[in-house]
Amino acid sequence: EFDLLFIGPNVALDNATLRPFAMDSRGCFTLRKIQIGENSCVCAKSVIAGGATLAEGTCVAPLSSSHELCDARPENRMHCRPLRALPPLWLKVLCGWPILL
Repeated sequence: EFDLLFIGPNVALDNATLRPFAMDSRGCFTLRKIQIGENSCVCAKSVIAGGATLAEGTCVAPLSSSHELCDARPENRMHCRPLRALPPLWLKVLCGWPILL
């Protein structure tokens, strides 16, 4: 459901799972909103559960979840692959391409 997900500007998502649905204690299927504030990043293999609200500038660590937001630190931004610079062309030519050939 597209209306259950709000992603602010300048948000980086790196192979993360955003799951707005869950089962409650009675076994009923529930849908809850997910809000991700601007300038936030969610690193690889992290899971954001329904009902989560990530404040502006939140950086969720790799292999983490929205239940562990107390561990979100700005230092986690360096682990988010979409925010990293690409390697220079000379490094691709000298190291990467020979491996592929």
